[in-house]
Amino acid sequence: MSTLALAPTPVRAQMAPAGVVTTLEGSATASRGSAAQPVALKFKDDVFLDDRITTGDRSLARVLLGGKALVTVRERSVLHITEVPGQSTITLDSGKIALTVARERMRPGETIQIRTPSAVAAVRGTVLVIEVIRGASAQLGGGGGGTVEHWYGFTGTTTITFTNGTTGTLTPGQFFTWTGTGNVGSGPMTPGMTADAVSGLQPDGVQGGPGASDAGIKENMTFQLQNVVNAIVGVDTQNRPPNAQQTVNVRDVCNPGPCTFDVGGGGGGGGGGGGGGGGGGGQAVPTPKPVPLPPAVPPGFGNLPTQQTATMLFGDAGYGSSRTTIAGDLRVLGPGVVVNVDGLIGDLSAFKAVWDIGASASGNSASSLSAADRANLVSFMNHGGGVFATGEAAFADGPNGSNAALTNLARGAVKGVPNRITIGGQGNICCNSTYAFNPAAEDNITQVPNVLGAWSPGVPGGIGGGVAGGNVFAKATAGNQTVVIGALWDAPQLAGNQGELAVLMDADFILQNAAQARQPIVQNIDTFIGDASSTLVLNGPLWRSAADFTSAGVPFDIYGYTVLAQDPSAFISTSGGTVTATGSPVVRMTDSQVVTQGSFLQASSGGVFAQTDPGGGGAAAQSAGAFVSMSGGSLLVGNGNAGGNVIEAIGRPNKQQLDGEPDPVTGLPTGLLLGTDQPIRPATGAAVFEEDASAVSAAVALVNGRVHKVDLALLAATASLINLKNGSALTVLGNAVDLVKNAKVTQTDINSALISLANQSLMAVVGNLANVAGGSRLNVAGNFVSLAGGSQLTILNGLLLNVTGGSVVNIGGALVSFTGSNNLLTVNNAIVPTALLNGVPVSGNAASFKITGTPLAGNGTAGTIVINGVVLTSATPLSSLTGSLVAIQGSGSVKIGP
Repeated sequence: MSTLALAPTPVRAQMAPAGVVTTLEGSATASRGSAAQPVALKFKDDVFLDDRITTGDRSLARVLLGGKALVTVRERSVLHITEVPGQSTITLDSGKIALTVARERMRPGETIQIRTPSAVAAVRGTVLVIEVIRGASAQLGGGGGGTVEHWYGFTGTTTITFTNGTTGTLTPGQFFTWTGTGNVGSGPMTPGMTADAVSGLQPDGVQGGPGASDAGIKENMTFQLQNVVNAIVGVDTQNRPPNAQQTVNVRDVCNPGPCTFDVGGGGGGGGGGGGGGGGGGGQAVPTPKPVPLPPAVPPGFGNLPTQQTATMLFGDAGYGSSRTTIAGDLRVLGPGVVVNVDGLIGDLSAFKAVWDIGASASGNSASSLSAADRANLVSFMNHGGGVFATGEAAFADGPNGSNAALTNLARGAVKGVPNRITIGGQGNICCNSTYAFNPAAEDNITQVPNVLGAWSPGVPGGIGGGVAGGNVFAKATAGNQTVVIGALWDAPQLAGNQGELAVLMDADFILQNAAQARQPIVQNIDTFIGDASSTLVLNGPLWRSAADFTSAGVPFDIYGYTVLAQDPSAFISTSGGTVTATGSPVVRMTDSQVVTQGSFLQASSGGVFAQTDPGGGGAAAQSAGAFVSMSGGSLLVGNGNAGGNVIEAIGRPNKQQLDGEPDPVTGLPTGLLLGTDQPIRPATGAAVFEEDASAVSAAVALVNGRVHKVDLALLAATASLINLKNGSALTVLGNAVDLVKNAKVTQTDINSALISLANQSLMAVVGNLANVAGGSRLNVAGNFVSLAGGSQLTILNGLLLNVTGGSVVNIGGALVSFTGSNNLLTVNNAIVPTALLNGVPVSGNAASFKITGTPLAGNGTAGTIVINGVVLTSATPLSSLTGSLVAIQGSGSVKIGP
C-alpha cells in the first residue's frame, strides 16, 4: 500500500526500501544515492537502503526497519543503513541511537549488525543504546581515534568486538565504554549512566518524571521501545494466528505481511514491569485482545483516478422536508454518499448528481438558483454531471421566481434553439387532468429500472417552448389538450455533449405520494442523472465552504459505500460559515469503508458545524444521534504522510478570554486565556464521535493522529467525546483527545463519561488518552473514562491523562469507572510515579493534585488495571510501579472526584 501523492521517480523506484519514519520531532534528512541535496524526511516517509540519516538540533526520529527493528535517533546524530542477505547493518557515525529488535519477527540466522568507528555487534531480540562522541579533530567516517563510545544494555545479550581485539558480552544493566586511547571499560550501569543512556531518546510527551528511579528508567526504557514496536509491527508473543481483518493500513510497514495490532504481552511480555508480568499480590496479568483494524486500502491509493459519484440535494429552505424525504428514498434504494443542505456549494467536483428540490414565489429574490448557481450547474453538466430540478405552479412564475431561474438554466444548458424553452408560464395544470410519464422518453428514463405510468402530482405547472418527442418526461392531458409537465435532455443535446438535465413541474409530489409510488420515480431519476458505482474516489475534499448551510436531515450521509479521499486536506471542512444539522447527526456513516489522507472533519477561521436539538432540549434531544456517527463498516483517518484527525476544532487567535473558573485545586484564579470560538457544537445528549455495530458488521476505525484536536477553541458537550458501543474497535496512533493550546473542553452530564466503552468494545492508543497542554482547561462533570460489559482500553506509550503548560483539569467523577465484568485497562509508559494518591499512581508535584472519592471505581471487581505488567490493586506499593496513570509535566493542576 502506498500513500505517496506522486508516482515514484525512476531513481527512487530502483531503491530498495529499508523502513519507514514512525516518529519525527524537529528535523531529519537523508542523503540518498546520487542526489545533489539531502532529502528532508517527514513522518511516515520511506527510508531506503544506503540512506545516510542526519538529525538536526533538538530533534528525534524513529525508523521502523523491515517490520523487525525500531531505531530511535537522538538529535545531531548520523547513521547509515545498508544490507546484505540475512543481515542489515546500521553504521552509527556520531550521536546516539536506541535499538529494539523484535526476535519474533527475525528469520533463523538473521541478525542486525551495529557498526561504530570502534566496534561491531550482531543483534537479535535486544534493547540497547549506543552513543558515539567524536572529538574536535575527528573526521566523519574516520577511524576510532578521537572518539568516545558508550554501549548500554537493557534486555537480551549482545557480543561486541572492538577494533583493538577486545570482545565483551553486553547484558541487561551493563555498560561498555571505549575511550579515544583504545581502552575498554565495563561494569554495571549506575543511576547516572542510566539517565544519560535514555536522555534525548524520548518524544517530548514522555519523560522520566521527577524522582525516577534507576530501576524504573531501565524498566521503562525497555517498555517504551518494545511497546512502540508491538504497537506498530504487531509482535505476537504468544504465536496466535493473525486475524485477516487486522492488517495495518497506515503504511505497508508489514510488507509482505500480514501483521496484527496485537496489544498483548505488554509489560509482562517485555520482561519487566516489576516482576516479569506479575501483578500486585501475585495476581495473574490478563492478556489484552488484539484490536481489529480496517481492511487493506486498495493498491495505488494516493494515485487512483477519480470517481466523482456523490449526490447533492439542495433547494429552498421551505422544502427541507421534501429533500429529506428524497434523501431517505435514496438511502433505501441503494448505497450512496449524499450531501443534503439548503444551498448549492461552489465546488461540485465530488458529485455526479445534483437534485434541486424546491420552489420560490414571484418577487422572491432569494431564489434557490441564483445566476452564480446556474453558471455552476451548467459547468457541472458540461463536465458530465447530472441535474434534476423541480419546477412549480404559477405562483413560482415571474422574473424572480424559481421557474424563471429554471428557464434560464435550461436555456444555458441545451443546444440548438434553447431560447424557446420556458419553464412555467402555462398557468396551473389542475383538477380535470390525467398525469402520465412518457414511455418514449430519452434514455429510457421512464422504463429503467422501473416502468413509470400514471402518477399523482399536486398542482403542477407546465413547460412550453416546443419541448416534444423524447424530451417529454411527463405530461398532463385534459380532453384534447396536452401540456408538458416534465422535460429532460441527455448528453448529445447539451452544450458540453456531456451530462443530463431533467425537470418535473411539481415539488409537492414528493410528499403527496406514498413511498411505493414515489420511490420508483426517484430511482429512475437517480439512474438517469447518477452513477451506479458504489465507490467514490476523490483528489479533493467532499465539502469545503465558507458559507452558511442548514439541513433538515443529515447533511453528510454515507451508506454502503467505499470512499477513498486522496487529498491531504480535510475531507469535510468549513472556514467561516456555519453548517447546521437539525435534529440529526452532522455526519453519518453506515456499513461503509472510508479512507482519508488527511483529517475527516475540520472547522476553522470562525467556521462552525452545529447540531440542534430536535425536541427543544431535554430527553427528546437524544433522537439527534451522535455528532459524527459510525454504524458498522470501517474508517481510516490520516492515511497520508502528515496523518490526520477525526474532528478538528480550530479557533481564531483573537477570540480568547480569561478563564472565569478558579483553579480546582487551589481555588485561585488560573489566569488562563481560553479560546471562545465554538467550531464544533453537538446537540444535548449527543456523543461527539460514536462507533456502534450495525445489523451487518461491527465498527472498526484506525486514526493516524487524534480523534479530537481542539486548538484555541471551546468544545462544550453533554455526552461523551468518544463513545464506543457493542464490540466497536478504535485504534489511535496519537493522543485520542488533544487540547493543543488555550483550549477549553467541557463535558456536563454527570451520568456520562468523557470517553466511554461498552459491551466488549476495544480501544488502543499509542499516545495519551487525553493530552491537556498549552494553558488549556478540561472540565468533566462525569467520569473521565468508563468501561462496561467486558470492554478493553490499552494505552501503549502514554498516559490516561497528561497535563502540561500550566493547564487545568477538573473531573467530577471517577478517573476510571468499571461496570459489569471482565473489563481491562492496560497502560504502558515511562512516567515513573512520584506518589500514590487515593490509589492513583501520579507523576508530578503532589500539591498540584486533589484526588478524592473513588477515583478507580470497580477496580478489582468489575475490571482490572495493569500498568507496565503490574496489576494495580489497593495493596500495590508505589515501589513496584514503574508507570503512571496521570502526570503533570511542568506546571498545572488536576482535581479528580467530588
